Formats: sequence, C-alpha cells, structure tokens
Amino acid sequence: MENTKHAVGLDIGTSSVRVIVASERAGDPEPAIIGFHESPSTGMRRGTMSSLTGPMNAIAQAIHETEKMIGYDLKHALVSINGHHITTVNTTGMIVLPAAGAITVADMDRLEDNATAGKMPQNRSVLSFVPHNYTLDGQSGIRDPLGMNGQRLEVHASLISAYAQVEQGIGEMLSRLQIVSNGIVPSVVAAGNAVLTDRQKDNGVAVIDFGASTTGIAIFHNGDLRWVSVIPLGSNDITNDLAVMLKTNTEVAEEIKKLHVGALRTGEAKPISMHKGRETFDFDRDEAEVATIARLDQIFDLVQGEIHKAGFDHRLPDGVVLVGGGVKLKGMAEYVTHKLEVATRLGIPTGFTSALKEVNRPEMAAAIGLMLYDARADEGPAPVPVAESGGVLQKLFSRFRSSK
Repeated sequence: MENTKHAVGLDIGTSSVRVIVASERAGDPEPAIIGFHESPSTGMRRGTMSSLTGPMNAIAQAIHETEKMIGYDLKHALVSINGHHITTVNTTGMIVLPAAGAITVADMDRLEDNATAGKMPQNRSVLSFVPHNYTLDGQSGIRDPLGMNGQRLEVHASLISAYAQVEQGIGEMLSRLQIVSNGIVPSVVAAGNAVLTDRQKDNGVAVIDFGASTTGIAIFHNGDLRWVSVIPLGSNDITNDLAVMLKTNTEVAEEIKKLHVGALRTGEAKPISMHKGRETFDFDRDEAEVATIARLDQIFDLVQGEIHKAGFDHRLPDGVVLVGGGVKLKGMAEYVTHKLEVATRLGIPTGFTSALKEVNRPEMAAAIGLMLYDARADEGPAPVPVAESGGVLQKLFSRFRSSK
C-alpha cells in the first residue's frame, strides 16, 4: 500500500450517486478499479439540489459501501456537477506586458483575470477558464505563450460556469462528510474523459450524456473543450409520457420502455401484453413508439440547437459519442445519426483495468472519467479545495497536453 496511490470519482446524479475507486502502482500503465458503489438518491431535481439531506445521505451510503469493499477510508474525490444551470460563454482578454523579460505565470494569471472580469453575474461561479489560443503582438494561433517575449498578449477562451449556490451546496455536503474535493467537473465533461480519444478531441467531437433527467452536451475541437451545456430533459421524461399514455405507474412504464419500445419506429400496430405481478398491461407498440420518438425529437432538437449555438454545425468530423443510462434504449445510435446527421457511436469507457464487470455500463462513464482525471491530477499539484476549484479543467487539460 505504501507505493500505491488511489484515485476517486464521485458522480452526484439526479437519481443516483456513484463512487469509483482505482489504485495506481508505479509501473502500471493504467489505474485499476478496485471498488465502486451506486446508491439511489433523492433531493435532486434535474441536476439541481432541492435539499442537502437526500443527496448527502446517498453520498454517505455510496462511500461507506465502497469503503467496505476496498478496506480503507476515503478522504478525497474528484466530484461532478450537473444541471441546466451549467453554461458556456466565449470571452477574450488582453494585457500589456512589462517592457523586459519573458511571459511569466503571473502574466498568464493576470490575463485570465482580465478575460474573466465582469463576465459572470454574482450568482454564478466559474468552474473553468479554458484558453483556446493566444495572440502575441499580432501573431495568432499560439497555444502556450509562457516564456515568450512581447508587448501585447491576447487570449480567446471559454468560461464554463454554474450557479454558485449549487457549487456551495456540494462543498457543504462534502465538508460534513469530511471528504476533500480535488475539484468539480461537469458530468458530461467527465464522461468524455472516459470515452474519447486524443484524436477525436483534436478532430472535433461531441459527447452527449443522455441521463435520467438531464441531457449534457460537451464539444471538443483542436484538443480543447469548446462548449458545455445541459438540457433539463432526459430518459425519465419518456417513462413519464408512457405512464400517462398507458394509464400505469412509472415502474411499469420503465419496464415497457426497456423491453418493448425503441428509438426507431417499427410500425408494428399489434397489441402487446405484459404481465407484472398479478396485473396484465395491454398496449399498442406503435402508439408507445410514437410517444417515445416525439419526446426524443423534443430533446434532440434542443441538443441540435446547442450545437448550433456553439458554432459547430457540420463541424464535427468524429460525430457524436453517446453515454448515460438513456442510451440503453434500443436503436439510440441509429436515431441520433439520423436526427443530427452525424456519425454516432455508443461510448465505451477505456483507460483503466478492472475485474468488476458492473462498471462497464454507459451510465458509469462520468464516474470513471472523474476517477481518470483524479488519477492524472495525482501527478500534479496538491488537491484543489472546492472553494478554489475554478480552473481545475484548465489544469487537467494542461497536464494532458504536456503528456502527449
């Protein structure tokens, strides 16, 4: 254990909390997942906390069960944040450099402050400042100006932000549970870390996290994170529609969705009977598929709108990668290919080893991605407390670039 480090991902979802723990031994090419647990959660509404008690109890249970599996206490984790309040704003900044000397870290920090100042209202917190390119004395396209000489330095960047109240709520829960946060990362970005290759991030790709009550979008291009947004609709909305249409409860509707309905219309207008306990439920497959596809169309029209706002219409050579529990709906990849007119595949998390087959599920991508970020961060500076977590993605990405 003395030569072993541990990386921890804590994914706080609307309907469940997931914890992933991996060990890292010197010489091992990839972290090895040694423990995980998934606990149902309450007190979250479409990624936003309505109370601390429900999600905090779920986090406590997930951590406790994981600790029993691995045999030691967890002290830190990289944590997810989710919800439709997460947005992206493109920004620019400029500073005049000292007359003599090379560009320093202090100059870079001053430039970030200039690009960030006044861009966010007081009720929002900057999760990350992601620089895309720099311009030094008119020369553009510079990736890293540190150490260069010049007089005028400019930056084009993205600001990813969330409601400050939500970030503070996460910090309060972790503080009560005596867990140190190594930083906060949007769930869809973390998922992308588990399912995307370096080449895809360079070429241009979007990750869509189709979850229970939200749908997250993260767009990467030229190796950078370019856009993050979250739509307050998810696969549970399909379940609710079916429950209303079939005059049944959501538990039965969810089973019907999983077993008998898909994202593609089959046109089979024959009645189907499903037995649940002592009850029998009769429904028309075609009617159920029409209702399902109508809701999918609403959600992915909004996804398409976010891609358009980000300026990436017809600019995603590597298409879309789907993650999240909602992608288990039959025919989802084919549906998204047709709807968004891009190549689409289901995301399979990579970059780790594990004997635990239960982690190889699309809904585990965010937790695994958080763990992988945490593993990478172990090689860098000390853990970043929640209150100082702004820019954690920039730090992670800079280490990622330097390792390529």
